[in-house]
Order: sequence, then structure tokens, then C-alpha cells
Amino acid sequence: MVRSPATATFILNDKVVVDLEGETLRLENGDAIALRPQAFAVLRHLVQNANRLVSKAELLEAVWGGAAVTDDSLVQCIHEIRRALGDERYAVLATVSRRGYRLSLERSDESALGGPSIAVLPFATMRDEPNDYFADGLVEDIITNLSKIPGLFVIARNSSFGFRGEKADLRTIAAELHVRYLLQGSLRQSGGG
Repeated sequence: MVRSPATATFILNDKVVVDLEGETLRLENGDAIALRPQAFAVLRHLVQNANRLVSKAELLEAVWGGAAVTDDSLVQCIHEIRRALGDERYAVLATVSRRGYRLSLERSDESALGGPSIAVLPFATMRDEPNDYFADGLVEDIITNLSKIPGLFVIARNSSFGFRGEKADLRTIAAELHVRYLLQGSLRQSGGG
């Protein structure tokens, strides 16, 4: 099951207007951005599955429907999408080596998808260690598993971890991250470890 955006038109990467119904991209000033139909189909599938890892096999099936195409066709589409979005640093459309791609929608982009949204904050630890790798790994696993739930928008780790140690009001953090729900917790280790 894939998520459908609440609206067919929204702004991506704070500068590109994506019109899913009209299958067009344009800058906010109205200038059109050329994108081949296959590349737009890849973008559509990534938008509908934002903030989760989408495998190459899934994209090939969704866009080409089982037709024999090479991985290079998909790579060319990804390159074209990045160029259209001005995403030279791969901040919006990330490649996950040998696995697939993740389109990250954050902040103002997130509201375009509608539905429930959540951020998982770094867990506090009951030890004096500033970087508890076990707690961070646990939070990353929670984020990854939540992102697999259809219809749930999950804020990326880099955004939520920016609030590590913040004493800000939870409502303020939720407003800054543009989410309805926050998950926070603590971790206590017993024994000698």
C-alpha cells in the first residue's frame, strides 16, 4: 500500500512546485522544469513512499512494470530528478548503497502528505556518557521501523537528533519539526555493560 499525497500540488525542496496530477515541475516563479515521463513516474513513486527506503526492484516494477530495462535507466531518472530539484548534495534524494533510494520530505514539504506524522527524539541515558551509541542505534531502529508503516510520515534522524539535549518545550519541538507526535524516552542499562 502506498501513501497518496493529500494534495496533488506541493513545493519540494523549498523551490520546486510538483504537480502530480498534471505531471509537471516548475519553479515557484512559474518557469517549467523539463522531466521525462519515466523520471516523473520515478519521482511520483518516491513521493508516494517518502521517508522510507524504496528498493531498486520496487521502482523498476512500479515504473516499467516488469519490462526488461537496465539499472542505468533508473540511475538516469534519479540523476534527472536531482538536477530538477537542485539537489547536488543528495540531501533530498539519497542513494542507499546497493539497496535503493530515499526521498526525504521534511519541514514544509511534510505537510503536503497529510496524515499522521512523528519524530523520534534521541533517548536520554542514565549514564554520564554524552554519546551513547546503543541508545542512538535503538532510536535509529525505531525510526526505520516506523518509516515502514504506510501513511505515517516519520522525520529523518538528522532532523530529530538536532534536538539532543534541548530543554525546549515539546510543543515547540513538534512545531519546529512540523509533526503531530513526538516519541521520547530514556534508556537504563543494568549489569556490567
